[in-house]
Amino acid sequence: MELVGERLIPASILATWQSLNDAEFLKSCIAGCESLDWTQPDTLAALLVARIGPISARFKGTLKLSNMLPPHSYVVSFEGQGGIAGFGKGSAEVSLTEEGAQTLLRYSARAQVGGRLAQVGSRLVDAAASKITEDFFSAFEDRLRLVAVEPTGVPPHAAPGKTPASATSRQVGAATPKTTEARLHPAKVEATLDQPTVLGKVAASANSRPTVAGTPMKLRGERLVPAPLFATFNALNNADSLKSCIFGCESLDQVRVDNLTTVLALGIGPVKARMRGTLQVRDLDIPSSYVLAFEGPGGTKGAANISLIEEGRKTRVRYVLEARIRGPLSLVGSTLIEVVSAILVKLFFSAFEAQLRSAPANRSAVQSKTGFSVK
Repeated sequence: MELVGERLIPASILATWQSLNDAEFLKSCIAGCESLDWTQPDTLAALLVARIGPISARFKGTLKLSNMLPPHSYVVSFEGQGGIAGFGKGSAEVSLTEEGAQTLLRYSARAQVGGRLAQVGSRLVDAAASKITEDFFSAFEDRLRLVAVEPTGVPPHAAPGKTPASATSRQVGAATPKTTEARLHPAKVEATLDQPTVLGKVAASANSRPTVAGTPMKLRGERLVPAPLFATFNALNNADSLKSCIFGCESLDQVRVDNLTTVLALGIGPVKARMRGTLQVRDLDIPSSYVLAFEGPGGTKGAANISLIEEGRKTRVRYVLEARIRGPLSLVGSTLIEVVSAILVKLFFSAFEAQLRSAPANRSAVQSKTGFSVK
């Protein structure tokens, strides 16, 4: 089975991306979805009741995200088992392109089915997949409109008493859904510096813990970096090097030898903001370890314990990050915060390694802007 198409989503690219990575949001848009939960930073477990032709079954499966490039594209691989009904597995490439206040979402999905599902024929399977896709996008757009509604409950630019028209949908090789001429242009929500903005009123998910103490998060991992120990240490303590590797980093400036200020533009769940913060290097043991403490808006505080272990011409970087998130960001819940943080860490190391590979052979002698350079 192959399904290719595109959809003009009536929301900004950031709002669309955040909603596509919100398990509770997605669950409410998928017909027959009984559960959809994060089991790992890049993996979701799903339980879905679906009917394809004469076959109806409860499917248990997983969805794994890869090749993440927020907020523009990702690949989702999926597989599910429906008992005697059969099984299905495949992958879908999803890309987002900003078009003014709206977002053009393109998708290309390929899947294989087996068991009794394969016996109903490709035409019926394709038709069922097209209907499921159309139903999902209709519900997805409706929920986005609810998120962006004004206090009066009337979406921007929509006449009172009228239901906003569905966005244009175009599928190749599948039944073409009905479209309308009207298009919705939701209000653009902007966040001022240090003032995260919630995109409308959204019911708090089960993972939300809006307590005064803040929402705790913890992230640990390691990465084998393709550079010697000293070169890795120097690059990790170079402001210019770090800035180019941190997704959404608008500025990273040295205030003192061990202190930096930063401004990040990020979105987590329904919250997007430009956040100002400070970073401080502590407990420095050149070139083996250090602690990077940070403070952000709303009283957010945390620290990352970083250790470097030499392995030949490579370096193993281990990190343990603990933080307590306060302010509007805490409302999205620790699970989503940890998922987004894990994605950002992967993006950082991918960019960091690419930068190390492109550096000159004598990179270990490059002077660090934080003053901790070693040869």
